[in-house]
Amino acid sequence: MWQSAVKARRVFGRPKVGGVYTAAFFQNEAQFVDALRAARADAQAELFRRHHVRVAEVLERVLGPDDDLPDLVQEVFVRAIAGAPRFRGTTEALEAWLVKIAIHTARGLIRKRRVWRRFFSMAESPPDVASPGMATHEQIEAVRRTYAIFDRLPTNERVALTLEMIDEMPLLEIAESCGVSRSTIKRTLHRARQRFRTLVELDPALRDLSGGGAP
Repeated sequence: MWQSAVKARRVFGRPKVGGVYTAAFFQNEAQFVDALRAARADAQAELFRRHHVRVAEVLERVLGPDDDLPDLVQEVFVRAIAGAPRFRGTTEALEAWLVKIAIHTARGLIRKRRVWRRFFSMAESPPDVASPGMATHEQIEAVRRTYAIFDRLPTNERVALTLEMIDEMPLLEIAESCGVSRSTIKRTLHRARQRFRTLVELDPALRDLSGGGAP
């Protein structure tokens, strides 16, 4: 039961980030990419309008419920806009490019928070999860406890496993998004799954929710 509960799109729905709508018009997609590379404000706004929901989904599924989500979405697009002059793909490649930036941003935040905890001895606890309306108490608790376990995994394992388990991203796409080879991501996921199963078995709440077995 808890495995399905932690699917962010089922429990939380769409991440809540501000929408931007623009009256930008481009004769074709190539013109849009050219305008983006040229740092035109209408193209930048159009990039956000098209892709901000997907960027927010990826960030939330890697990090879990997070008060910093809106700021992180903005940070991803700031980085993307700064790097747009070097973008050499087509519009079809923009989403994958933004997802890669989002994963890099999330990975950096995870590592920064772990350093902060280490130096200031902050106790780790499950993230707070606001009631999403239709979710049951058990589903909310499953999300809390599952992300607490994700937070105990090495950063690269946590990122890869959340993309596979929560976002249901295909293996090759995970490898590309993480900037590693297929063989490397397979090894990373193998270690992550083993570590995750062990930690689930050590958590009475998740063990009970899963009926005594890990995924």
